[in-house]
Amino acid sequence: MNLRLKFEDIRDRWDSGWRSPSSFSTLLPSAISDPQQLDHLLATREAAILTALAGIDDLHALRIVVVPPEPGHGPRLLLNSVADSTPRQQQRRLAAVLARHLHDIVGSEALEPAAFAALLGRHRIREATLFHASPGLSLRQIREDARLRHVLREWIRDLRAAGTLDRMSLDEARLHARLHVQSLNDPTCASGTAPPVKGRWRRCLDLIGTFLFFPLLGVLGKDIQLAVCALQPGVNRVAGALLVALWWLYAAPFTALAFIGVRTMEILEPDFEPPPAPEKKLHRLEAVEDARTKNELTIWFPVKPTVWGRLLMRLTLFGSERGTRHLWTRGTLAGAQNIHFARLLLADGGRRMVFMSDYSGSFDAYIDHFIGVGGNTRAVVPISSRVFGCPQTRWLYFPKDTASFRTRWRAMVRSYQLQAGVRYVAYPDLSANDILSHQRMRAGLFAENLSAEALEDWVRRI
Repeated sequence: MNLRLKFEDIRDRWDSGWRSPSSFSTLLPSAISDPQQLDHLLATREAAILTALAGIDDLHALRIVVVPPEPGHGPRLLLNSVADSTPRQQQRRLAAVLARHLHDIVGSEALEPAAFAALLGRHRIREATLFHASPGLSLRQIREDARLRHVLREWIRDLRAAGTLDRMSLDEARLHARLHVQSLNDPTCASGTAPPVKGRWRRCLDLIGTFLFFPLLGVLGKDIQLAVCALQPGVNRVAGALLVALWWLYAAPFTALAFIGVRTMEILEPDFEPPPAPEKKLHRLEAVEDARTKNELTIWFPVKPTVWGRLLMRLTLFGSERGTRHLWTRGTLAGAQNIHFARLLLADGGRRMVFMSDYSGSFDAYIDHFIGVGGNTRAVVPISSRVFGCPQTRWLYFPKDTASFRTRWRAMVRSYQLQAGVRYVAYPDLSANDILSHQRMRAGLFAENLSAEALEDWVRRI
C-alpha cells in the first residue's frame, strides 16, 4: 500500500470511528465508447445487480451513473455507495458483488474480487462533503424501528376494535404498549436501549480543530447561532454562547475578508446561462421521478474555469463539510428537510463538482426546499455559486436577481443532471423524516416518564 492509500485509510478509520454511515465513490473509465450502449448494458444487468446488492447487510444505498464523454475522457461509470462499514470495507464488498457484472464494461479481465477492489480503489474520489439526516443510525436499527412502528400500529388497531383503547389515558396506553412489545419476545422490537454514541473524544477534537484552524467558518454564522440555541437550556447553552462569542473575536476579521473576496469575484465574473436540457431528457427524468417515492439526484457540474473559482469551490466545500459534521446533525441540511443523504465531490482535478442526494417527494418540492419562496438558500446557493452557469449571486448567499433565480437555477440543474443506470435503496418506502420519527417513537416508548406534550408527540409518531 503506497503512502497516499495509507493516509486515506487513516482518514477513513478516523471518520468512521465517530461518523457513520460512510460513503465510497469511484469514477471508472469505460471500455465502451458509446454512452447509449453503456446505458443499455446497465439496464439489462440491473435486476441481477440489485439482487446481489441485497445480500450486503449494511448497504443503505448505491447508484451507478454513466458520465457522458467530454474532452480528455470517454464515457465513465460513477459508482457511489453508502453503508455502515468503512469505505475500504465497502470497496472490498462491492468488488465481490459487482466484479462479474461490470468487469467487461470497465475493460478489466479480472473477476477476482481482490483485483477488482484494487481497480475501484485506484479510481476512487473522496467526498468533499457528506450529509446524513440520521447520523449514527445503522441499517439494522432503521429496519428494527420500522418494524416496531408496524407492531404498535397493529396493536392499536386491535385495541380500538375491541373498544378498550378509549378507556386508557395516554400514559396508560404507552405503558401497555411497552408491555405488549416486551411480551412478543421479538428482539427487533423489545429493546429500548439507545445505541452508544461513537467517538465522543474524536468528535470533540474535530470540533475544536474546525473552529480553531478554520476561522472562515464565520460565513456559517446563522447556523452556528442556531446550533447554540439548540443546546439544552441552562449551563450548556450559556457556555456555548460564551465560547462562540470569544471565537468571533478571532474569526470576525477572517470572515469579513472572505465575504469581501467572494463579493469581488461575484462582481468580476461574467454571467453565463447553460443550454437548456433537451425535451427528451426532461421527459425521461420526470417519468422516473414520478414513479417512486424516494428519488435520487445526480448532477455533474462544471466548476467556474478560473484558478480563483476552483479555490473558492474547495474552500466552500470544506466549510460545508464542517457544517455537516457539527452544525447540521439533527435531520436538516441547513434547514432543508427530507434529504436522507447528500454527497459533494470534486473530480477531474477540481474542474467538475458532483452532487448526489437521496430525497423523498417530487423534484419541484425538493428544489423549493432550497430556492422556492421561503427556501433555505444558505444550504445550496453558496456552493452552486461556484458552478459555471449558476445565476449570479450577492454576498455568497443572496440571488442577484430574485425574480429569475429559481427558474434559471432549476434549468441549470436539469441541464447538468444525470440519471442513475442502477440504483439500490435498502428502504425505498421510508423518508428521512419517517426514520427520525421512528427513532423518537422508540425512545418515547421506553422512556421512564414523559410530559403531557411529549406523550402527545409520541402518539402522533405511531
